[in-house]
Amino acid sequence: MTGGAGFIGSHIVDEMVKRGCETIVMDILSEKNLRNLERNRKNITLINGSITNEELVKNSVDVDVIFHEAAYNFGPSMQSPVDALMVNGKGTLNILESLKTRSKDTVLIYGSTGSVYGKLLYSPQVEKHPCNPANPYAISKYVAERYIDFFVKQYGLKAVTLRYYNVVGRRQNIGSEGGLLSNFVIRVLKGEPPIVEGDGAQKRCFTGVEDIVNANVLACEVEKAYGSTFNIAGAEVVTIDELANLICSFSEKPLRPLHVEKSKGEEYDFEPSIDLAREVLGYVPSKRLIDVLPDLMEWIGEELDIKHRIRRVKQ
Repeated sequence: MTGGAGFIGSHIVDEMVKRGCETIVMDILSEKNLRNLERNRKNITLINGSITNEELVKNSVDVDVIFHEAAYNFGPSMQSPVDALMVNGKGTLNILESLKTRSKDTVLIYGSTGSVYGKLLYSPQVEKHPCNPANPYAISKYVAERYIDFFVKQYGLKAVTLRYYNVVGRRQNIGSEGGLLSNFVIRVLKGEPPIVEGDGAQKRCFTGVEDIVNANVLACEVEKAYGSTFNIAGAEVVTIDELANLICSFSEKPLRPLHVEKSKGEEYDFEPSIDLAREVLGYVPSKRLIDVLPDLMEWIGEELDIKHRIRRVKQ
């Protein structure tokens, strides 16, 4: 497991430990991310290091499955595209080179992103939609996808690529790296209206982290998935304005989104098709936004020490 101390990775670790699997976590460990592994520390092996370390990777790939979640995320990538390429591109290449020479039977499950598609040409996005990544994070993740595809075809490696859409749940990044949803939540918890640029008509699809974990498990268990790429998302597509209003509905204060002038820059819709994942993997998303948001809001409130009662909405 690479990136196993991070948001998504630590939830996959939870599931592996629950299943009784011998679990090895490779990550750049810190006091902050070790908290994500606290409940499982006695049941896992920790390797403190980066996938950019070729020798470290080479000596760690002789396993049954590698869930590859290590990544240089969107926010930092905007400041340092080179680092994003080194971690997301070269780091993945290190894993592939090591598998080619050391462990061809290992199954690699790669956590990618729906943002590799870039601007939507048609809706919904299927896996054959042209990819035109438009930021350093998406570009570097797509580079990794292309290397995986090459090694699968050229050397017969076993790999599955999963393109995630806006993953939501406890332990996710908050603050400056947390993205739109967590910024909305923080403002509402503080009793402030979420700020929506423009009319908020842009479409987004959010995915509960539990569904992401399930998709990873299915991807390594279903052999006919090897060599393929799948969109992994929730079943709901909402507008940004609908999202803001839903978050407001969990507050006991009568909040409504505050609309401001839209800043410059292209805004893309994200409306994925998950038909292929349903058909091949048997993937069926089980979590709705209305199910995961209250728990997420409570967790963010605890993390930031914001005391605000969450109103449970019955629907």
